[in-house]
Parts: sequence; structure tokens; C-alpha cells
Amino acid sequence: MQQTDGITSHHAPFTAETNKTGIITGERLLRALAEGYARPEKPGMPPRTERITFAFEIFISNTQYPYDSLNDLKETIAYWKRYIPEDGMTLDEAVKRLD
Repeated sequence: MQQTDGITSHHAPFTAETNKTGIITGERLLRALAEGYARPEKPGMPPRTERITFAFEIFISNTQYPYDSLNDLKETIAYWKRYIPEDGMTLDEAVKRLD
């Protein structure tokens, strides 16, 4: 996962600064996944996965101080922990937390 403004693919972290202009939110992503899984499977498509794994795809600039990069990663993890506080949660459990 990466934060984006919908125009360019920065591979940005989920920080307060990038989230201001970013279009990816934890709530929207979880609700979209739940909506997709609530629909019937389409014939001819591969079966749905039983496990969804989120992985970050964040690029760290070679001009950025390593300390700042680590802080961005920590802030990204803290952001997503608000939506998925523990490993192994089901999608239903994560969506219930939104309500």
C-alpha cells in the first residue's frame, strides 16, 4: 500500500502531511474490500482469497535523512494500527470497528 494523490504514484507513506492530499484512507479501503466480498463471485474468475495481507510499498528518498524515513514508517504503521490493531483480524472484525 502507498499513499497517493490520485494523479501521481509517489509511493508515499501515510503521514499526516501526505494524508492531507492523499486519496487512500483506512476506512474507505476496508469498506471497499467488504463491499467487494459481499458481492457474488463472478463465473470464470479465480476464487477469492481467504487471507488479505497488506504490505507497504513506500519509497524512501536517498536525499531524506534516515531518521526522518523511520519516523514516516512509524507514523504509517500507527495510522494503519487504528484500523487493524492486531494481526490476524478478519475483514468483518476490522469493518465492525469502523462503526
